[in-house]
Amino acid sequence: MEKGESIIKQPKITASQIISNKEVYQMFGAVKEKAKKNPLFIMEKDSIGTVIISYNDFLEILNGKTEKFNLE
Repeated sequence: MEKGESIIKQPKITASQIISNKEVYQMFGAVKEKAKKNPLFIMEKDSIGTVIISYNDFLEILNGKTEKFNLE
């Protein structure tokens, strides 16, 4: 690792957490409910482009509480 370079931690993502753009548009209410339990990763073409998390998870991240997100 170069001087001044930081390590970016990546979450462990399960298949149930990955959804397509189309699914988000068609079922936004269900997507919001699912995001309250676990972060959701939205696929855009062949890669993850967006993450949806609950407001409580957002607050935890802001306060440095990341243990529950299974970062590697």
